[in-house]
Amino acid sequence: FTTFTAATLLPLSIVFGWPIAQQLMDGAHDMDVHFVETGPRHNIPLLLALVDLWNDAFLTSSGRFVTPFSHAFGSYPSFVATLESQTCGRTS
Repeated sequence: FTTFTAATLLPLSIVFGWPIAQQLMDGAHDMDVHFVETGPRHNIPLLLALVDLWNDAFLTSSGRFVTPFSHAFGSYPSFVATLESQTCGRTS
């Protein structure tokens, strides 16, 4: 799943307001630029993906850690958990 489709941006903007959803999209754009322009040693998305791979392949841990970075996103982790459950065919 992705957070940046109409199916998820609409509920996000209803729950958190459009200015917050716009800030989320702006931050995602900044992270995309960082990913493209930064070398592997300091590339945060690449390092996080490698940590996820390590945890899954070698530590057999399938959990995810999602933490809100502002009060406005306090309910975002449960929103992501619901999306992941629905995507994987589980009920929340």
